Amino acid sequence: MPELTYVPVHFDPCDETEWASGWGQALQLLQAIAEYPRKAVTDPFFLRGLDVDDGALLDAMDVLGDKFHQAKPAKARAKRELEIIVQVMSADVESRRKCAALLRLVLTANEKATLREIG
Repeated sequence: MPELTYVPVHFDPCDETEWASGWGQALQLLQAIAEYPRKAVTDPFFLRGLDVDDGALLDAMDVLGDKFHQAKPAKARAKRELEIIVQVMSADVESRRKCAALLRLVLTANEKATLREIG
């Protein structure tokens, strides 16, 4: 069994200032949620070493009702969506818009709308 670590998450969008965003932790959490099932499909080593049923693990990790997970995940789609996640994360927009884009990808699987979120 892998070691588990407790990480407190503090999300307060009111903490935003000119130099800091209150959306940073939310963005990193959404990125991890979006990447997990897609990496599990595309990377043959991603789940290596875990002695659990892959399907059960992916079901447990689907905390937002990811449209990718609900469909029969295809490797080509997973690769394409991982590329979109990279585009979102590298976009020169505020973290709040990146969060909106990642959430749109996870909840709707609409790639064009996801990219429109980051303009």
